[in-house]
Amino acid sequence: MERSGNFYKAIQLGYILISILIGCMAYNSLYEWQEIEALELGNKKIDELRKEINNINIQMIKFSLLGETIPLLD
Repeated sequence: MERSGNFYKAIQLGYILISILIGCMAYNSLYEWQEIEALELGNKKIDELRKEINNINIQMIKFSLLGETIPLLD
């Protein structure tokens, strides 16, 4: 009878360890998901800044080309 008691305790301990492991995996997944969300937000801001810089460069090129064509009109 003593052996079966130890056997059931070992099974209970195994289930507890599995539950703890699943809990740790769930916490880790949630933490990584939040970290990825923060990185995506940073990337979105960087993308918007790149687009603004690109638009400014396009406007500068247009002004530069406009300045080159004005003397040709004379």
